[in-house]
This record gives sequence, structure tokens and C-alpha cells, in this order.
Amino acid sequence: MKFESYPFEKLNTLLADISPKANQELIALTIGEPQFETPSYI
Repeated sequence: MKFESYPFEKLNTLLADISPKANQELIALTIGEPQFETPSYI
């Protein structure tokens, strides 16, 4: 049985030969800390 690879495994394969430009700041795509309280309806 052959399973489909995980999306991030595919992405890592696609991006393996690409490197960011040295003069540009990286953008953090992490979730981070919540800045607002959880809405009451949740």
C-alpha cells in the first residue's frame, strides 16, 4: 500500500533548491501569542 506524503514533506522537497535573498528580512509565519481575549461565543 502506498500512502500519500504529508503536505510539508512535499513542500520541503519543492523548496529544497531555493534559498532566500540575503538582503531581505524573513517573515515569521508562526502562530505566536494571542493578542486578544477569546470571544465569548467560542
